[in-house]
Amino acid sequence: MNADMLSAERLRAWLMQEGAEPTFLFARSEEACGVASRRLLSPVFIAAHPNLGCEAVVVDWNDPATPEPEWSGDSATRRLAHDTGFPLRQPESLPPAEPDLDSSSAPLDPRWHRCIHLPGVSILARLCEQVCLKNFVWILVGSSDPQSLARRFSPALRPEWFLMASWKPSERSASGLGSTDSWVRHLHAPTGLDIATLIDSSAIPNPVCMTIFALAHGHHWETRLWTTNPNPNILLQEKAPERVLPDVAFLDAPVGKMLSPEERFVALRLARETLETAVTSGRAPQVHPDAVPMALLAPRACFVTLTRHGQLRGCIGGLTAQMPLYQAVMENAVAAALHDYRFEPVAPCELREVRIEISVLTQPRSLTYRSSEELLQKLEPGRLGVILRVGARNATFLPQVWEKIPDKKQFLDQLAVKAGCASDAWQSPQAKIEVYEVEAFAETE
Repeated sequence: MNADMLSAERLRAWLMQEGAEPTFLFARSEEACGVASRRLLSPVFIAAHPNLGCEAVVVDWNDPATPEPEWSGDSATRRLAHDTGFPLRQPESLPPAEPDLDSSSAPLDPRWHRCIHLPGVSILARLCEQVCLKNFVWILVGSSDPQSLARRFSPALRPEWFLMASWKPSERSASGLGSTDSWVRHLHAPTGLDIATLIDSSAIPNPVCMTIFALAHGHHWETRLWTTNPNPNILLQEKAPERVLPDVAFLDAPVGKMLSPEERFVALRLARETLETAVTSGRAPQVHPDAVPMALLAPRACFVTLTRHGQLRGCIGGLTAQMPLYQAVMENAVAAALHDYRFEPVAPCELREVRIEISVLTQPRSLTYRSSEELLQKLEPGRLGVILRVGARNATFLPQVWEKIPDKKQFLDQLAVKAGCASDAWQSPQAKIEVYEVEAFAETE
């Protein structure tokens, strides 16, 4: 197992062992929260620092003088600082806060001594020691506006990141919501509080919690109670058993709820404006991130498909989340119109007749099978997009392609040809299949 990342199973075991504070967690899928999952996660630990003022910083905790270079999260730290725009700060340059050290705990490893005055150090130290975590990012949040922080966090929500934030029981009591988990239960009650209500209220003073709530609301995350009960069958459920202090797991929005109707309209409008500007001038328009909804700021893979009179006119996209969704939509709109090698570039006279469809992809997952027959049984026409990889060659068909090629074998045959292989290459032992879902939406006629 890659020691630089954290498996959900080990994280859950550690939380069960600690059992001291409720924790907010965000994962890309329910499986990533530990339900029969071995997915590896790279944590981003967020802690509130009351003496930071309105700042939010990434702690540059990697000490170049440390004689153990394998204990390093330098690249992850710098990447997240780049994505969020939060400044990198050395621990020594940060003001002290109330220590969270437990006098009953073992002394901290000397490598943590330069961070001993910072919130979250004891949790991180124990986490690193007990689950051999080596690659994480540590962010400290002051009293900044939660909505602003959430927007700055959004471009960093890549699939490999896993947000983790703690809220001390004392802070829960001070909020006026009580020392029990009743406020968490209200998040799940059909007629109770929802995240938007919590954001609009002043009942929760902790900036980390408010930022997580703002992210959850802006990205349509689903909430679950993640109990520390050892029974895996009740790990994720809508109502936790009595006397079990639950953590809160925020799950990525499912297909169909990734974007609201208003956000889809904005994405299509951006694609249309980009298409028309690129075709008529050869350039793409400039769009400031503040002008787009939060859900379009998170990195997601997408395809932009152009049709004219019902016939394909261009289709370009990516399978991995490399940039904020709004940027991916704009870049793929330009590429589909001007750089799809199968077609001549779209001409200005065609613009009124070209229809745009956007497909937002979920994170691809490998499909395991022992025979060609089992593979054909596992395919779900109309629902799953398919990626075929044979050596260095690869190709994909979006789920929409099933409408034109409903036969599973013919679907894979043509996918293999698209990848530049023989039609039966998908049956080769070297072939690998991945699948994904899409949330597709298009301009009206």
